Amino acid sequence: MTKKVKRPKRQPYVRGGRAKLSPYVMHQTDIELNRIAQFCGVSKSWVVAVMLADACHIKDQAGYEVPKIRRVK
Repeated sequence: MTKKVKRPKRQPYVRGGRAKLSPYVMHQTDIELNRIAQFCGVSKSWVVAVMLADACHIKDQAGYEVPKIRRVK
């Protein structure tokens, strides 16, 4: 039996496309982006876009939901 791989959610389509950013980040930053993206089930580019939009006070960027953590007794 093969395990089905869950693909991360992608950002919604934007008419006219999106601007490309340079992928040059420090190794530790890339590790943290991967961790956040996997935890929330979204792509790394989505995490970067939301963080930049929040920092620049832009309201149009589609957000993502952080899953609630359940405590198991």
